[in-house]
Amino acid sequence: MDWTDRAKERLQGREYRYHSPVLHFREGRPYQLHSVALTNHPALHGYPALVADDDSKPNQEDKKMNEHLKKIATMLGVTVVALADGKEDEKATADAVYAKLTALQASQTATAELLKLHDCADVDALNVKIAGMVPSSEKAELQLRLAKIEAEKAVTKAFSDGKLVEAQRSWALAYAEKDLKAFNDFVAASPKMAPGPVDSALLGNPPKNTDGSPKSFSDEELKIFKTLNLSDEQINKIKEGK
Repeated sequence: MDWTDRAKERLQGREYRYHSPVLHFREGRPYQLHSVALTNHPALHGYPALVADDDSKPNQEDKKMNEHLKKIATMLGVTVVALADGKEDEKATADAVYAKLTALQASQTATAELLKLHDCADVDALNVKIAGMVPSSEKAELQLRLAKIEAEKAVTKAFSDGKLVEAQRSWALAYAEKDLKAFNDFVAASPKMAPGPVDSALLGNPPKNTDGSPKSFSDEELKIFKTLNLSDEQINKIKEGK
């Protein structure tokens, strides 16, 4: 075959490695060769190359660059792209390496933002922090348990201070669990309704008359006892310091 000068130059420059024939068919069988085109992607698989690697003489620098590209592709987990004749396609491999590096760069940016969000210097520090985190489901359960404990403490103190009576216990617990601050504000503004710990201590040593007999309660004190549904026997025991 006589190549044109332009075709010879491109073949020697390895711009085209294959030729692709155009055939005429009759009854499913080729009978005439129409023309031949130079190409890098022939339609026929396993077609021999016009320019083989063994026949070419690339300079040493190009050879080193190819080896470096293969090493980088291997490190990134990129498969070296092969041509139809099984040879390696340097351009396609380079494109795959570039795509992988672009994806890694995007991932690195996202990781840096995540570390900044959690105030961590590196991924190891972030893993330690995540390991100490409580799952959202468990966190919600713990918050409910803590709210119940704090509510019970607040209600117990309110009873101790004489701000509640027994009939209010269930309501007080539910109110304190729902809004502890509002409950504490309510208790702080409420008058004393029952004897607290100080009053109980005083009741243990009731005042006496000059002859040593127990002093009678005032009408106001008796009214409070009746409000608390205390029986006469209980009132007498209080009077006697029992």
